Amino acid sequence: MATDTTALNEEEMTFVAHCTFLFLLAGRLRLSKLKTGTDGWDGASQGYDYATTFGGRGFSILDADTMTRVYDSGDWFERHIAEGALDTERAMFNTQVGSDSQPQSQLFDQASPEFGPSPSAIAVGSAGDSVRVVVISNGVAGGLYVYSVSSGPSVQFESHLRRGTPGLTWADSYAREDGSVGEPGVTDLLFIDDQGQQTLVAVCVCV
Repeated sequence: MATDTTALNEEEMTFVAHCTFLFLLAGRLRLSKLKTGTDGWDGASQGYDYATTFGGRGFSILDADTMTRVYDSGDWFERHIAEGALDTERAMFNTQVGSDSQPQSQLFDQASPEFGPSPSAIAVGSAGDSVRVVVISNGVAGGLYVYSVSSGPSVQFESHLRRGTPGLTWADSYAREDGSVGEPGVTDLLFIDDQGQQTLVAVCVCV
């Protein structure tokens, strides 16, 4: 049913506009509809006190003995790209992969309401006896987030790496052999150990 706004004052109109915006945004978010306390459901009022979205924008480390979470990256993937990355990386912030004729950065920020940086794969390597290297991929536009993890755990973000040229179309990028396309559509990561030398392999699906 449509809302009759003819009799609303300015403050009420602002509230309606805000709610409409949230409704449109939530229409693309994946929200839990489970009626449990951990999902925001209040049995007394028969309504939700808050909305719960599903994860998928970062990674967590669990204690293998207790299965308790000892670290979570939260929104760091997105914050780093938005605030601390190179301009060529920032241009690809939460980008969707569009048609072949579109520049790589054409759909800038379009993935934010749905799945954000879309971490799709993780690989763990070694950097000595006590330090592990953890690499997580962006499964849409490509890019690798690199962390070092030592006992504690002490988790340190090391770098974000993304090859690619945002201004080129996807078709032009695929036609070149200089890495301009980056690594879109990463589905798996693995370290290959060859006589003590570790090589990271990214498995990509052409998108």
